[in-house]
Amino acid sequence: MMKLISVLFGKLSRRDKSKDITTPECTTDDVALFAKQLQQHLNRVSNIGNQYAAFVRDHFPTDIVSMLATTAREKMALTQSDQKEHSFCMSKTPISYWICTVPVPMDEARSWFVKGYGGYSKLLERAWNSDYFRGPGCEVLVHIVYGRARSGVWVNMTIFPVGSTRFNIKPILPVDLLMEAEKRP
Repeated sequence: MMKLISVLFGKLSRRDKSKDITTPECTTDDVALFAKQLQQHLNRVSNIGNQYAAFVRDHFPTDIVSMLATTAREKMALTQSDQKEHSFCMSKTPISYWICTVPVPMDEARSWFVKGYGGYSKLLERAWNSDYFRGPGCEVLVHIVYGRARSGVWVNMTIFPVGSTRFNIKPILPVDLLMEAEKRP
């Protein structure tokens, strides 16, 4: 099994079909808040090594971060209104970005994924095996979890090459979201 790099930063989420939910008013500050959290996380990823810094530089330019932040704001508004997980998938070859919003603090996220999917790795396994992520052009799955609760906001990310030969990076999984059994190689 491939050795995983753990970075401390946390279902295959169903595509959001809840168009009938009233979305609370979102503000630009929500976009800035997510973007700040994401940038802090990306800085940690970049510090792992040159190949990760290049990956972040090449696949998280300002326009992508802005689009992800706007989408995260919209999905988090839904999550805050109904206390359910919401997600969005976007592909820009060779990357598939998947944002998932959850209404729990970081220290409850692991149990959220255990209850919903049997664990975070089970959620990712479902994603990796889906037609969407195994389709042509998807070489790296980037799963961004955005959480918000009374205790604050947080962002965690998985970066997982899916059968790619052009990316010389090992997978990064958020150890805070994994059960002990999932952390073993």
